[in-house]
Amino acid sequence: MRVAQEQGKVHQEMQVLEKEVEKRDSDIQQLQKQLKEAEHILATAVYQAKEKLKSINKAKKGSISSEEIIKYAHRISASNAVCAPLNWVPGDPRRPYPTDLEMRSGMLGHMSNLPTNGVNGHLPGDALAAGRLPDVLTPQYPWQSSDVS
Repeated sequence: MRVAQEQGKVHQEMQVLEKEVEKRDSDIQQLQKQLKEAEHILATAVYQAKEKLKSINKAKKGSISSEEIIKYAHRISASNAVCAPLNWVPGDPRRPYPTDLEMRSGMLGHMSNLPTNGVNGHLPGDALAAGRLPDVLTPQYPWQSSDVS
């Protein structure tokens, strides 16, 4: 009988220890999940930091002085390419802003290698070569009468 009682105590201790092991095991698994999540977050952060460093180095290699930018801004603004002409008033048939065709044929359009095929890529080549929009795409303004050509 004594042996049975001792085995019962040992069995109870084993059950307590098994529960403790299960608890510790679940704690370890929880910690493992948190560590994997932290690793993923850190790997993403490191990747983004490397990409930013690449773009910073690329920007440093192709940097342009502020004086050059200001000179260029003065040059393009002198031709009223970025704003309405000083003498423009409502009712003036000229646009107060450059057209898409004018923007694409200007210095900025050539610098960015934009396609020069017009609105949604449907501008006929002969109209583009002539430097005009087809009649269908010609904008109509409320201040223009329909009999003025």
